Amino acid sequence: MNQLHLRIEKPAFGGYGLAFDNGKAVFVEKAVPGDVLSAEIYIQKKNYAIAKIESILSPSPERVEPQCSAFNECGGCAYLCVPYETEIKYKAAVIEDSLKHIAGISIPKMDIITGERFRYRSHAGIKTDGRSCGFFRKGSNILSPFPPDGCLLLSEKLLPLVRPRRDAKEFFIAFGALGTSGGIIKEEELGIVYEREMGNFFQANIFLRAAMLERAAAYACLSKKDSLPTGCRSAERAQDVQKTRSFLDIGCGVGF
Repeated sequence: MNQLHLRIEKPAFGGYGLAFDNGKAVFVEKAVPGDVLSAEIYIQKKNYAIAKIESILSPSPERVEPQCSAFNECGGCAYLCVPYETEIKYKAAVIEDSLKHIAGISIPKMDIITGERFRYRSHAGIKTDGRSCGFFRKGSNILSPFPPDGCLLLSEKLLPLVRPRRDAKEFFIAFGALGTSGGIIKEEELGIVYEREMGNFFQANIFLRAAMLERAAAYACLSKKDSLPTGCRSAERAQDVQKTRSFLDIGCGVGF
């Protein structure tokens, strides 16, 4: 193992903080831009390394005390060590950086939708060892049990369904349903009815769904030609869209 003295420069994908050691990128778990810290490398690659915090020598001004006692071990959250507004800022920066350096796309301003930080999940896959429930630690198959008052991400409607099981190492929960696999869930948003299996990927954030659907429709210009939404960047583009009226919903599970 190799220990380093680092200053975190900016956020990186996956909840890491990015630092540099003699020009080599070092991604540090749950580190915040502005942190000065001692870190231990546990994955060493040719062009980068991944490390975990050993001690924080000088905390970032953005750093706050996480509201969940399991934060340092659990892999379910990455940004509870900063305010919610800062989390959104970091995620936007990561997306903009990825678009610029990987896809070669620069956007003048990102259109951001926000909701509530906690109690937003309508469903989840829960890990269990027969004695406790939780999520895995980041990058491992080691269970990190939920704190006594439960996971802050889960809707309060789900909390009674979180019970240790001995017949499976993972089970799925959703509003009014419980099972290890299968199980059809029916949900409705803006008049659209979705039927899916419990284990399928589906947008879990109950506070963002309506706004996301409305925004997607606006950008797709699915409206009357004389009343185009702000998502249409030009009349010419709008006419092209009106001709086809077909779109791809990519990476969105059942097709939200």
